[in-house]
Amino acid sequence: MKEAAVWFLALVLFLSITVACAEEDIAVAEDPILIDEVSFGLNMPECGQMIAPEDRPDAYVANEEGVVLGTPCFFAAGCDMDEITPFSGRVTGGETYTVYLTLEAEPGYAFAENVSVSYFDTETYDDTAVEPLLRNHQKLVIVLALEAEHVWDEDQSERLEPTCVSAGYEKKVCSADPSHRDSKVLPVDPAAHQWGEWIVTREATRAAEGERVRSCLLCGKAETEVVGKVKLPYTQVYEPDTSWAMAATIAWRADAEAVAVAGKDIRPATAFVWLDSALNVYDREGVLLSDDLQSYIDQTVSGLIPAFYIRDAETAASLKAFLPDSGLLDCFVVSTPEHKELVKLVADLLHVRGMLDYTAVLEPTREELLDMIASTNGAHGKVILLGSEAATWENVRFLQKLASTVWVFTPTDPRAILTAYTNGVNGVLVDDYEAAIRAEELFRDDVPTLLRVPLIIGHRGDPSIYVENTLQSARGAYEEGVDSVENDIQLSRDGELFILHDDSPTRLLGITGVESAEELTIEELKAHPFLWEDEDVGIIATNEVPAAQSRYGKLDGQEEQAVHVIPTLREYIEAFQGTSLVHDTEIKSYDPAIIPAYKALVDAYDAWDQFFTITFNTAILPVMYSDYPEMSIGALCFAGPEEEGSPWASVGAIDEISQDQGPEAGLEQLYSVLDRWNATYNPFCMAYGDAAVRAGRHRGLTVWPWTYQAGLEAIFAKDYLAGVAGLTTDYAWVASDYIVEIRAEDAAAPDAGSLPKPQGITQVGASRTLADAEAVLLERLSDTQSLMIWRYRATLDWDGEALEQYYLYSNPFVMTVEE
Repeated sequence: MKEAAVWFLALVLFLSITVACAEEDIAVAEDPILIDEVSFGLNMPECGQMIAPEDRPDAYVANEEGVVLGTPCFFAAGCDMDEITPFSGRVTGGETYTVYLTLEAEPGYAFAENVSVSYFDTETYDDTAVEPLLRNHQKLVIVLALEAEHVWDEDQSERLEPTCVSAGYEKKVCSADPSHRDSKVLPVDPAAHQWGEWIVTREATRAAEGERVRSCLLCGKAETEVVGKVKLPYTQVYEPDTSWAMAATIAWRADAEAVAVAGKDIRPATAFVWLDSALNVYDREGVLLSDDLQSYIDQTVSGLIPAFYIRDAETAASLKAFLPDSGLLDCFVVSTPEHKELVKLVADLLHVRGMLDYTAVLEPTREELLDMIASTNGAHGKVILLGSEAATWENVRFLQKLASTVWVFTPTDPRAILTAYTNGVNGVLVDDYEAAIRAEELFRDDVPTLLRVPLIIGHRGDPSIYVENTLQSARGAYEEGVDSVENDIQLSRDGELFILHDDSPTRLLGITGVESAEELTIEELKAHPFLWEDEDVGIIATNEVPAAQSRYGKLDGQEEQAVHVIPTLREYIEAFQGTSLVHDTEIKSYDPAIIPAYKALVDAYDAWDQFFTITFNTAILPVMYSDYPEMSIGALCFAGPEEEGSPWASVGAIDEISQDQGPEAGLEQLYSVLDRWNATYNPFCMAYGDAAVRAGRHRGLTVWPWTYQAGLEAIFAKDYLAGVAGLTTDYAWVASDYIVEIRAEDAAAPDAGSLPKPQGITQVGASRTLADAEAVLLERLSDTQSLMIWRYRATLDWDGEALEQYYLYSNPFVMTVEE
């Protein structure tokens, strides 16, 4: 090793002489882009590795913009100084080898005087700073002395772990050079205890934490651990026997039989009860069910989700004080809109969900519907409770498009319940839960039944035909019938909201030299049209759906190289104001200043009937919830595990939790994240915890997966027929011809076969006669009248390829037999 060190110093001297001519700084272009950090990777030499004379060590620059890596030379200790040649032969472990390489700045770039340089092992990614042998504005010369690593044979290696009272040892044998062995003693490790079983010293209760202790079997050291308070699990809800995917949840205004109903096999999902300030529990008639709320919960929570109706500040304060020590997580708190602040007071507790009762509003206006959304969001809730008169198909769809969940209080006659179901409500509140269950179980088809058709969201517009995130793309998606267009907003340096997916403006605009598009003014951004070049940047290659994979093998405007510039959110609002289109607006910025700017812009246009907000950003979500809780917000996440420390880190395990512990446990884990921000669930479509999501619908949860692309047709069909709230797709046209509504009216005819066939309304709003629809008898009302419903067997296809079949239904109607 001493010889190697001497040789290395000689080599450095030699190399220093060879580059002396470059010591003086050379001229650079005027105003170059300065590179202040460079990192490059190397594959480290391993014992036994064969290197031919022409071989070079693998290397690459990690942040390569503006930097060219010269071909590395690989030298070995002991080489002849008169003839410096690259090393060849077999690498020996423990020997030192030297790498010589250069980094050159490309034209228009220059290395900053204080440029930092580091390299990393491409296997371990261990990063090490290095001082160049030569540096100037255009070139860095790097010399590294690397020790070849032995490759240890696991089969011949031995290891005895040390303990808290005894040493261990490690013996290793190099697989490439078995004569090389490495042995060492592992000293006593005071932390390497061998723990015995935990012994509970104080039982945890719902009101207080417990304690447990364990001792080391070797040294006797004791360790104490706090045991968390006992929590009541999420309620296991009864699921009616129906082919209706995501069937409406059934809530019940409890009566004196509440405790008995909770123990029945067939039961509602949720039971509404009324509280007073002493937390006495009453049924819908004011009959006392229990003078001990904890006792009522213990007797019913395994079978019924509790919904606590409150009507005054004293009751709200008592309930908020009670819940943390009750062990109860899974519940609603409900009141009328004038008490929305009281609902929020209680619902701000994690796992407690707010709900506002609007059953007194019979014919809500647009302004009243928007106030329902804002007030319910502001009360830490998603569920809006309507009366049956207000729960029209149009009103229900309007509220759902803006991320609200709609329940309806309905009379218990079959027509009223079925009208609510076929208007697509998320839940019903009834006095006769058995009637509501019977109505759901009328739908037992041989293929899935859809009574609430999923919404279609065009991802960045329709990038399969148009250039993503442009007005043309949004208009195209709207013409193809989407309910919403997903767009990505950022905040320019001069305060304008613009639409661009990437942080960097390089991919589509070709702008370099800035890390974020938000560093530029809107004028500067609009001065750079999107590029058409088919390289690493430009529309053709890097559009969300590249030209070769687009619907027609090209993008609109590709042949004539149409000019596209970044649109502003203001332009989007003006282009679509007065239409039914919703802007599914994703906040990309990490600057919280974007939120008041966003709110002010939408306020200025009075356009909240067209906005639903989503974001990945866990720096934006809490600011949204704290400063503007009235906004509808969707939390975006991936299906897989997130980085450690992220609030989403455990969400990727929801499927696994649901399989091991049941969907309620998976849902509890999901709500531990979502409920922080009162957000909807917007996951990647490949896997998101289907069972937990189905259980979540009874709690007002909606799911909005993204992004369905070519190759995911079967997943799109599965999720469409599962009745998820909304599907975000790169192919906005795929659902254009799907039927979303079947219109029916009371009619007179000699018999069912003589009824005129109903009209089906497609995703684009076209009307067509459904010649294959059949009139199904629900109930004979009299000798001359029958309650009927239209049933239509539809085919779900993707660009002409039939995937699945399913049933759609109209509202129920009365047929009168005429002579």
